Amino acid sequence: MSSIFSFRRMATAVGLTAILAYQYGAPIHRGVVIFGLLRGASNTVVADGDLVVIEGTKHCEDIHHHEPSQSLFLACEGANSPRRDWFPPLSIYTSIERGNEAQAEFRVIDTTTMKSKPLNLVDFSGPFISHGIDVLEDPQQPLGKAVYLFAVNHKPDAAHWGPNGSPEANKSRSVIEVFHHVIGSNTAEHLRTIWHPLIRTPNDIHALSPTSFLITNDHYHREGPKRALEDLYFYAQWTETVRIEFDPKDKSTDAAGVRGHVVLDNMHNNNGIGRGRTDNEFAVVSAASGRLRLATLSAADAEPKAVINEVVSLDSTLDNPSYFADPYYTATDDKSGFVLAGLRNAYTIEKAREHDHVMGSMVWKATPVPGKTADSPVTWEKRLLFEDDGQRIPFATAALIVGIDPKKEGGKRKGWLYITGLMAENAVAVKIDL
Repeated sequence: MSSIFSFRRMATAVGLTAILAYQYGAPIHRGVVIFGLLRGASNTVVADGDLVVIEGTKHCEDIHHHEPSQSLFLACEGANSPRRDWFPPLSIYTSIERGNEAQAEFRVIDTTTMKSKPLNLVDFSGPFISHGIDVLEDPQQPLGKAVYLFAVNHKPDAAHWGPNGSPEANKSRSVIEVFHHVIGSNTAEHLRTIWHPLIRTPNDIHALSPTSFLITNDHYHREGPKRALEDLYFYAQWTETVRIEFDPKDKSTDAAGVRGHVVLDNMHNNNGIGRGRTDNEFAVVSAASGRLRLATLSAADAEPKAVINEVVSLDSTLDNPSYFADPYYTATDDKSGFVLAGLRNAYTIEKAREHDHVMGSMVWKATPVPGKTADSPVTWEKRLLFEDDGQRIPFATAALIVGIDPKKEGGKRKGWLYITGLMAENAVAVKIDL
């Protein structure tokens, strides 16, 4: 009887295993690939002189290219970075004191000299814990003369930490800061702070105009086991992209004159967002499922919605996307494509707060293959541009390409790949073959 019972129990277990494998086998396999559970160590070989360490760029989560001024803009935490003591996007709330003292900064890199400089923040006070940013040309000025800077700020919430704070209140009160910068100057003038109930766990920004932007919320749960489940369970499609509009003159409170609505929902681990191939296209990333989604906003609607037109899957976690528009393209040679940074062994991310833990990095380029017809879907060439064990650039979160004139490289197609890292001591630039 016992043997029959054991056989039945075994048969039941085998049956359940078969059902689970059939239903969840593919997602589990993809999770193993994306989180790098079986990924070995591998470093891209770089020739002497083809890797430049850019000083003064500590813990920069995001980077953007302003082509008219040949400048790169980064959001960095500075020499006294609180990243391992206070960073809500990784559920790090170890030191409220460090959070309140945080003074993030914008860094500007001159792509001709590869030197960086900080911008002094004018009319701004209080904590500044940076995350995603965007750079928008000032339409009221000649091209290349001035820009707006949009930045996520994860400051502590007094409703939780204050003298009369409640443990039920959120630990962070994430807002968006808007600045104005005249190209070539050493300052960025703070224009206003923006808060809205739909800005919950903001990650990255895509500026639409001087008074409107898209913001991604990357988690539904702010901390705890349910938050971890969101990362691991690909069907936890609980995050969204929000459109925010604001009145630049009504600054009586952070919420004054601010309106918002959801443009894209039911997303898994919504994360980085950036510009696409056209003015109306934007790229948004599902980080933990390794997917780049290309979307467009509906036109002329009072509350426009977004439509996802294409999905590109890559074999690691992904973060902030950028689009490289090849400035030296020809009809037969176009190197344009989306550039995305990610983690080589993301399954160790819980150790990121430890000073001796190093996260490896990967940078991808996704390019549509020419020859699409009305009856065939777009296929994508996916190329690993750079891989590192974390000794040169740990925890890569953003990357972009600045093209090099082929005349300077003997006709060869090359570019400088700039990579920033959430926990990196410095950003780096690597010369690559396009």
